[in-house]
Amino acid sequence: LRVGGNFEDLTRPEGVAFQYVKGMGMAAYPRLIGYIDNEDTGLGRAAVTVLNALTGRSAPLPNESNKAQIKGEWETWAKGH
Repeated sequence: LRVGGNFEDLTRPEGVAFQYVKGMGMAAYPRLIGYIDNEDTGLGRAAVTVLNALTGRSAPLPNESNKAQIKGEWETWAKGH
């Protein structure tokens, strides 16, 4: 999955991967949330992009200075759902 989206295109690897994750339902959320504060910021940004697409939220993408905060916000959100 990539931060750029392209999730609706099933001919692209990111579209296929998105459909797989979407099929997992809410069970995928904790796994995705776990990647938000990864040392590879691109991975964290992709995780939030996917979470936003799955949930309809528009949470900001993480960077080095806010990734722990954004992960915490997603963890709090997930507990309520």
